Amino acid sequence: MRVAIYLLSVFLITGSGCENSDEPNAPLSILNHDGVNASAPILNAGTNQVAVKFRGNRVGQYNQGDLAEVRFFMANRPESCQLDIYQGTTNNDMPGARIHSADLSSQIAAGAWNRYILDQSLTVDDDDLWITLTFDHPASLPLVGCDLGPQVTNGALILNGSGTSWEAYAFADINWNIRAAFLSTP
Repeated sequence: MRVAIYLLSVFLITGSGCENSDEPNAPLSILNHDGVNASAPILNAGTNQVAVKFRGNRVGQYNQGDLAEVRFFMANRPESCQLDIYQGTTNNDMPGARIHSADLSSQIAAGAWNRYILDQSLTVDDDDLWITLTFDHPASLPLVGCDLGPQVTNGALILNGSGTSWEAYAFADINWNIRAAFLSTP
Protein backbone atom coordinates (compact mmCIF):
# COMPACT_ATOMS: atom_id res chain seq x y z
CA MET A 1 0.00 0.00 0.00
CA ARG A 2 2.79 2.40 0.94
CA VAL A 3 4.52 1.72 -2.40
CA ALA A 4 1.30 2.51 -4.27
CA ILE A 5 0.90 5.81 -2.41
CA TYR A 6 4.56 6.67 -3.11
CA LEU A 7 4.18 5.94 -6.83
CA LEU A 8 0.98 7.97 -6.99
CA SER A 9 2.71 10.88 -5.22
CA VAL A 10 5.68 10.72 -7.61
CA PHE A 11 3.30 10.71 -10.59
CA LEU A 12 1.40 13.71 -9.26
CA ILE A 13 4.58 15.62 -8.57
CA THR A 14 6.25 14.95 -11.91
CA GLY A 15 3.26 14.58 -14.19
CA SER A 16 0.68 17.07 -13.06
CA GLY A 17 2.43 20.21 -11.92
CA CYS A 18 0.25 23.14 -11.08
CA GLU A 19 1.68 25.21 -13.92
CA ASN A 20 1.19 28.43 -11.98
CA SER A 21 3.88 31.02 -11.67
CA ASP A 22 5.88 31.05 -8.51
CA GLU A 23 5.16 33.37 -5.61
CA PRO A 24 3.90 36.91 -6.15
CA ASN A 25 6.49 39.66 -6.30
CA ALA A 26 7.00 41.60 -3.08
CA PRO A 27 9.83 43.68 -1.57
CA LEU A 28 10.30 41.31 1.38
CA SER A 29 13.13 38.98 2.36
CA ILE A 30 11.98 35.39 2.01
CA LEU A 31 13.13 32.51 4.21
CA ASN A 32 12.38 29.17 2.58
CA HIS A 33 13.55 25.61 1.92
CA ASP A 34 11.62 25.10 -1.31
CA GLY A 35 11.91 25.86 -5.00
CA VAL A 36 9.29 26.67 -7.61
CA ASN A 37 5.92 25.04 -6.97
CA ALA A 38 5.55 21.82 -8.95
CA SER A 39 2.58 19.94 -7.52
CA ALA A 40 1.01 18.75 -4.27
CA PRO A 41 1.03 15.20 -2.90
CA ILE A 42 -2.25 13.62 -1.87
CA LEU A 43 -2.84 13.68 1.87
CA ASN A 44 -5.17 11.11 3.43
CA ALA A 45 -8.66 12.17 4.48
CA GLY A 46 -8.96 13.50 8.00
CA THR A 47 -6.60 15.81 9.86
CA ASN A 48 -3.09 16.37 8.54
CA GLN A 49 -0.44 18.67 9.91
CA VAL A 50 2.57 19.74 7.84
CA ALA A 51 5.45 22.01 8.77
CA VAL A 52 8.72 23.56 7.82
CA LYS A 53 11.32 24.29 10.45
CA PHE A 54 14.02 26.89 9.99
CA ARG A 55 17.05 26.42 12.21
CA GLY A 56 18.04 29.28 14.47
CA ASN A 57 21.22 30.04 12.52
CA ARG A 58 19.13 30.77 9.41
CA VAL A 59 16.50 32.73 11.36
CA GLY A 60 19.28 34.75 12.98
CA GLN A 61 20.07 36.27 9.58
CA TYR A 62 16.72 38.10 9.85
CA ASN A 63 17.16 39.55 13.36
CA GLN A 64 17.00 43.07 11.95
CA GLY A 65 13.63 42.38 10.38
CA ASP A 66 10.26 41.25 11.62
CA LEU A 67 8.20 38.33 10.36
CA ALA A 68 5.43 40.02 8.39
CA GLU A 69 3.72 37.27 6.41
CA VAL A 70 3.58 33.58 5.57
CA ARG A 71 3.19 32.35 2.01
CA PHE A 72 2.12 28.88 0.95
CA PHE A 73 0.77 27.21 -2.17
CA MET A 74 -2.54 25.34 -1.95
CA ALA A 75 -3.63 22.98 -4.72
CA ASN A 76 -7.13 22.47 -3.28
CA ARG A 77 -9.21 24.05 -0.57
CA PRO A 78 -9.51 21.95 2.59
CA GLU A 79 -12.56 22.05 4.83
CA SER A 80 -10.45 23.89 7.42
CA CYS A 81 -6.94 25.31 7.61
CA GLN A 82 -5.10 26.48 10.72
CA LEU A 83 -1.75 28.32 10.61
CA ASP A 84 0.50 28.21 13.67
CA ILE A 85 3.92 29.79 14.12
CA TYR A 86 6.24 28.56 16.86
CA GLN A 87 9.60 29.66 18.12
CA GLY A 88 12.06 27.23 19.62
CA THR A 89 12.28 23.46 19.68
CA THR A 90 11.64 21.24 22.70
CA ASN A 91 14.00 18.49 23.86
CA ASN A 92 11.87 15.91 22.03
CA ASP A 93 12.14 17.83 18.73
CA MET A 94 8.64 19.31 18.84
CA PRO A 95 7.76 22.99 18.27
CA GLY A 96 8.44 25.33 21.21
CA ALA A 97 6.21 28.24 22.21
CA ARG A 98 3.38 29.19 19.86
CA ILE A 99 3.81 32.86 18.97
CA HIS A 100 0.97 33.23 16.46
CA SER A 101 -2.13 31.35 15.35
CA ALA A 102 -4.80 32.02 12.73
CA ASP A 103 -7.80 30.21 11.28
CA LEU A 104 -7.42 30.58 7.51
CA SER A 105 -10.32 28.32 6.52
CA SER A 106 -12.34 31.02 4.76
CA GLN A 107 -9.31 32.65 3.13
CA ILE A 108 -7.79 29.76 1.16
CA ALA A 109 -7.55 30.12 -2.61
CA ALA A 110 -7.13 26.82 -4.46
CA GLY A 111 -4.50 26.47 -7.18
CA ALA A 112 -2.69 29.58 -5.97
CA TRP A 113 -0.12 31.09 -3.67
CA ASN A 114 -1.81 32.21 -0.48
CA ARG A 115 -0.43 35.12 1.53
CA TYR A 116 -1.28 35.53 5.16
CA ILE A 117 -0.24 38.99 6.33
CA LEU A 118 0.14 39.17 10.10
CA ASP A 119 -1.89 41.91 11.84
CA GLN A 120 1.32 42.89 13.62
CA SER A 121 4.74 41.77 12.52
CA LEU A 122 6.54 39.44 14.91
CA THR A 123 10.03 40.07 16.18
CA VAL A 124 11.80 36.73 16.21
CA ASP A 125 15.13 35.85 17.74
CA ASP A 126 17.77 33.43 16.52
CA ASP A 127 15.91 30.37 17.79
CA ASP A 128 14.26 27.76 15.53
CA LEU A 129 11.15 28.96 13.70
CA TRP A 130 8.35 26.48 12.88
CA ILE A 131 5.48 27.22 10.50
CA THR A 132 2.72 24.61 10.59
CA LEU A 133 -0.49 24.18 8.63
CA THR A 134 -3.23 21.90 9.94
CA PHE A 135 -5.89 20.71 7.50
CA ASP A 136 -9.17 18.91 7.96
CA HIS A 137 -10.67 17.43 4.82
CA PRO A 138 -13.25 14.67 4.29
CA ALA A 139 -11.56 13.12 1.23
CA SER A 140 -7.97 12.39 0.25
CA LEU A 141 -6.73 15.47 -1.61
CA PRO A 142 -3.57 17.09 -2.89
CA LEU A 143 -3.32 20.13 -0.62
CA VAL A 144 -0.10 21.98 0.22
CA GLY A 145 2.17 22.60 -2.74
CA CYS A 146 5.69 21.30 -3.09
CA ASP A 147 8.76 21.61 -5.26
CA LEU A 148 10.53 18.82 -7.15
CA GLY A 149 13.18 18.37 -4.41
CA PRO A 150 15.56 17.11 -3.42
CA GLN A 151 14.20 17.22 0.12
CA VAL A 152 16.28 19.26 2.53
CA THR A 153 16.36 18.76 6.29
CA ASN A 154 13.15 20.19 7.79
CA GLY A 155 11.79 21.18 4.37
CA ALA A 156 8.84 18.76 4.39
CA LEU A 157 7.77 17.68 7.85
CA ILE A 158 4.54 15.88 8.67
CA LEU A 159 3.15 15.01 12.08
CA ASN A 160 2.89 11.25 12.54
CA GLY A 161 -0.49 9.60 13.06
CA SER A 162 -0.19 9.50 16.84
CA GLY A 163 0.74 13.19 16.94
CA THR A 164 3.89 12.50 18.94
CA SER A 165 6.68 13.29 16.48
CA TRP A 166 7.48 15.16 13.30
CA GLU A 167 8.92 13.13 10.44
CA ALA A 168 10.29 13.94 7.01
CA TYR A 169 7.58 13.35 4.40
CA ALA A 170 8.54 9.89 3.16
CA PHE A 171 6.44 9.39 0.03
CA ALA A 172 8.29 11.83 -2.25
CA ASP A 173 11.58 13.72 -2.31
CA ILE A 174 10.06 17.21 -1.98
CA ASN A 175 9.90 20.37 0.12
CA TRP A 176 6.65 22.09 1.10
CA ASN A 177 5.94 25.45 -0.51
CA ILE A 178 5.72 27.26 2.83
CA ARG A 179 7.71 30.49 3.23
CA ALA A 180 8.35 33.16 5.85
CA ALA A 181 8.56 36.78 4.68
CA PHE A 182 10.45 39.39 6.69
CA LEU A 183 10.10 43.18 6.44
CA SER A 184 13.80 43.89 6.10
CA THR A 185 17.17 42.19 6.03
CA PRO A 186 20.25 42.90 8.15
